[in-house]
Amino acid sequence: MLVDWSNFLESVMHDEQLARDVAEAYLDETPGLLKNLQTALRDRNSEIARRSAHTIKGSLRTLQAKTADTALLVEQAAGEEHWDSCEQLATQLESELASVEQELRHRLNI
Repeated sequence: MLVDWSNFLESVMHDEQLARDVAEAYLDETPGLLKNLQTALRDRNSEIARRSAHTIKGSLRTLQAKTADTALLVEQAAGEEHWDSCEQLATQLESELASVEQELRHRLNI
């Protein structure tokens, strides 16, 4: 499991509806953030790439997802303009985000 649902529920004081709302917001917003990241990497725009990875990292941490570390690495590589590393890490992050999405959709029955 990539999302530690038990810790996530604890972070929202065991409010199931709030947890569901946060997870649904993640599902709605993350594809756009990922697209922004991909565009920024293609355009070699360090600031937008860093900001997009930072926002994805925050969303993953909110969900108590283990994949937040990859987003942090993308954020750091983008800040240092290490484009080859960024692209490799972004590919890994994209795969991890797809797994988180699948896990959340299963958890939420959507």
